[in-house]
Order: sequence, then C-alpha cells, then structure tokens
Amino acid sequence: MKPTPVRRILWVIAIVIALGLLMAGLARAQPVRIQDDRGREITLPQPPQRIVSLLPSLTESVCELDQCHRIVGTDRYSNWPEAVIGKLPKV
Repeated sequence: MKPTPVRRILWVIAIVIALGLLMAGLARAQPVRIQDDRGREITLPQPPQRIVSLLPSLTESVCELDQCHRIVGTDRYSNWPEAVIGKLPKV
C-alpha cells in the first residue's frame, strides 16, 4: 500500500504532537509569579504544593483531578468528597 500525501501529513502531525507531549513532560518546575489586585508581585520558587479552596466547585474540581491530597483547608460549604473534605479545617 503506497502512502498518500494525506497519510504523510497525518503521520507528521502525530509525530509533532508526540514530541510536544514528551517535551512538556520533561519540563522543569519554573518559579511562579503571582500578582494580586493591589499590584504586588509574589514569586514562588516552585509550584504550590498545598491548596486552600474557598469555593465548593473548586474543591470538587481539584478532587476530580486526583489532587485531593493537596487540599489543606476548605470553605464551610464544601462537602464533597465527604471522606476527605469532612476532616479538613474550614476557613
């Protein structure tokens, strides 16, 4: 079976995507810069490791991404997943 131009293009696209994903996985943690509403800039030497969630929807999203272990505090309205969130301090 002779490769067609469309197949060649698809193979090139697949290889580029695979290389991009590989490079993203090899990326080192860079300092994180955050600017608040007052214009103050804070530089964290590495990505944050602990999370305090102030919205129930954010709490659920973090847990859906399998990062529930990073949550160290929640708002008083967060109630899911009960087994994890019920034990955390409320702010």
